[in-house]
Amino acid sequence: MKHLFRALFVLVNILIIFVAVILALRAMGEEVYPGLADKLLGVEGMYGISGEQKELAKKPVHAEGREYCSNCHAEIYEKSNQGKHNFDCQTCHGPAGDHPAAKMKVDDSREFCLGCHKPTIGRDPNTIRILYDWEEHGKGRLCVACHDPHHPWFI
Repeated sequence: MKHLFRALFVLVNILIIFVAVILALRAMGEEVYPGLADKLLGVEGMYGISGEQKELAKKPVHAEGREYCSNCHAEIYEKSNQGKHNFDCQTCHGPAGDHPAAKMKVDDSREFCLGCHKPTIGRDPNTIRILYDWEEHGKGRLCVACHDPHHPWFI
């Protein structure tokens, strides 16, 4: 029985070291067994990606990127080029699909904004503005009440 506990102890420690090495490499930006640490740890959304965002990622994209959107939304395109949110429009708005025939859905909830701006394991505060006081900052209000999502530092 003593040997069984010793073998189990060694096996658990090897697993812990293995997961720690993978997490450390991923934190440094290395692509090592993508998704393995999340599966082993059973952590969904470890890097701030909600289930809804994962579902959106599976849907086919019908637009051609920001330049496609700028054909009609030139003012927003220019404004977003000057701000920190100068990534693809579909990151927040989802696939364009039938747009402009069908109006695009926009999620302006705090939870949506916190999907990127809430402190999360593995998120680099040097690449994204993290709200460490997110529970108190703007409490009871939508982020878009004060921040323009296309140019968030300007109120």
